[in-house]
Amino acid sequence: MEESDANNDPYSFDGYDSDVDKEYLPLDLEERNEDSISTSAGDTQEETVEESVGRQAEVNLNERANTKKGVMGPVNRSRKRKRDSNTWACNVRKKKHNNGEEYISSRKKLVSPNKIENSKDCLRKCHYKCSQKISGTERKEMFREYYARKISQKKLGVMHVNKLCTEEDRLTDEDKGHYQNHILEKNAAREERQKDREGKTAVLTFDLQNVLTCPKADISKFFYKSKLSVYNLTAHLSIFKQVYCDLWSGRKSSDLASALYKILQNVIEDHPNLEETILWSDSCVPQNRNSIMSFAVQSFLKLHPNLRKITMTYFTPGHSRVQEVESVHSSTERVL
Repeated sequence: MEESDANNDPYSFDGYDSDVDKEYLPLDLEERNEDSISTSAGDTQEETVEESVGRQAEVNLNERANTKKGVMGPVNRSRKRKRDSNTWACNVRKKKHNNGEEYISSRKKLVSPNKIENSKDCLRKCHYKCSQKISGTERKEMFREYYARKISQKKLGVMHVNKLCTEEDRLTDEDKGHYQNHILEKNAAREERQKDREGKTAVLTFDLQNVLTCPKADISKFFYKSKLSVYNLTAHLSIFKQVYCDLWSGRKSSDLASALYKILQNVIEDHPNLEETILWSDSCVPQNRNSIMSFAVQSFLKLHPNLRKITMTYFTPGHSRVQEVESVHSSTERVL
């Protein structure tokens, strides 16, 4: 009885069950362990569902944000045809015209393809003598390369062809001589101008500014109103870094001479010990290089014996840049 009771007793530890079955547990401990395992599994399952719901919501928000940015979005399955400008009739016509191919114009006329044509006798009547410099094979190659280029590149091609016929080849020996003399005069004038700048003699450079309208306003209707034309003769004294301006309205043949005479008077008043000066101006005949200006300077020398010498120097035509005076003109126009 004792042995059977011991075997039936779940709390009896006789060593047999624990030795044979290593996972042996008493009945009440097994029930409590199963309850804890089932409870923890339920909690884990509930947490997994919550995490999946939160993760799905986060994914939806990211998709909406990316759709607004254009990163991703729903696929457009519209039946509307996509825009393709390359197939438009006007663009096809332009492309064929650029390539020199045959095409139908906007007026429904057939335009023949471009080809090399000789409309005149190139050997005897061509002024540029291109046939003597370019062979027939080179001409065909240039023709093919020209129409294979884009519109923006064709301009460069034309410039490259023009290099074959330079201006020096079209000039005669007499014209070349005049051109070389002109370049020599330009360089000599610049060297003389630089020497006068570096010397100790006072250099007075003068030039006439563009016509100034008075009064001046940025109103469209005011443009058509009657205004006064004002002229400004500006002079720059090199040694003392001084600027003189003479303003007047109206224009006569003697106005510029009178303005220069007035500027010379102001220079002598500011520097009475001045004995010599050099005048530099452009070679415009109606303004500076004429007998009226020479007579005005001669009259000024007679009335001012302290000033012994005035040298009138002119720039070469086409190369008269008076930087000191031009800077004053730009500053004046900027203020106005």
